[in-house]
Amino acid sequence: MAPSYPDPTHLPTRLFPYLLHYFGSPWFGLVWFLSIFNYRQLFSHCNDKIENSLYQSHSFLHHINHHRFSSR
Repeated sequence: MAPSYPDPTHLPTRLFPYLLHYFGSPWFGLVWFLSIFNYRQLFSHCNDKIENSLYQSHSFLHHINHHRFSSR
């Protein structure tokens, strides 16, 4: 008697062998390394702009909250 497998129409059980094959392949290591390397480069390049815009929006929110609460 064959073992009872999950329903083959269930999406994760159909995708799992492909994902396992993809994650186990050396191509995934290459893609992972390149994406992490490019992400670090992009992040270090845009980090100052991101921090500056976050700081500006943060101080702007503080400014609005201060005026809103002090006007009461």
